[in-house]
Amino acid sequence: MTGETARAISTHPEVLKRLAKYLAQQCFRNTMLEDLHAGITPDSQIGDYTDVVVRSPYGEIPWPKLSRLSDEEMKALMIDVVNKDVPRTDCPVR
Repeated sequence: MTGETARAISTHPEVLKRLAKYLAQQCFRNTMLEDLHAGITPDSQIGDYTDVVVRSPYGEIPWPKLSRLSDEEMKALMIDVVNKDVPRTDCPVR
């Protein structure tokens, strides 16, 4: 493949769209993200979730300000994605 061909492929909108979909499917399907997504999702009467709060022992947290993933979950997700994309014979991320 020539440099010109590679540039043409890498800037073609349809190729980029398909590549993005392929990467999302290959990297995130069947990872722990599926488990994190499996919970209950609240509804909002207003539609922007400003009427939804999470009650904790330390007070209420407005839904728009709530972190959906803990640092530990985010780290585990990234490790899961990297290890899924990297051949298992390589040194996996720990």
